[in-house]
Amino acid sequence: MALIIQAGCAEESSPNGGIGLAVTPGVLSVAQGGSGTTTVTLSRIGGFGSPVTLTASGLPAGVTVTFAPPELTGTTANAVMTVGVGGSVPVGTFNVTISGSAPGINAISVVCQVTVTAATGSVQSAAPRAASY
Repeated sequence: MALIIQAGCAEESSPNGGIGLAVTPGVLSVAQGGSGTTTVTLSRIGGFGSPVTLTASGLPAGVTVTFAPPELTGTTANAVMTVGVGGSVPVGTFNVTISGSAPGINAISVVCQVTVTAATGSVQSAAPRAASY
């Protein structure tokens, strides 16, 4: 299972202060049936110290996302996000929206772009081509 991680970064801060989120790299390429990882980084603004829960949305069928840890507490500033892609997920690109939320502040989101590539050794069907003589 080939995994290619391309460089990229997406970052956003809460307009009311509190927290900022970044994901690095912000672009992943994952083969069908494989998984890829990226790092979600939390920055605390103005002494904000409450636990921040991470969630993911925008996932097509057959794609899973987990965070380790799923909640950032105290001085924990990083979580590893794992994107799992099932073997039947179509080749293509989609965005995963990563949100951080905590009591007393607006939820904040950042986007990671995921490109699903063909599994190693798989054959992709193509439109038939007319033969020319």
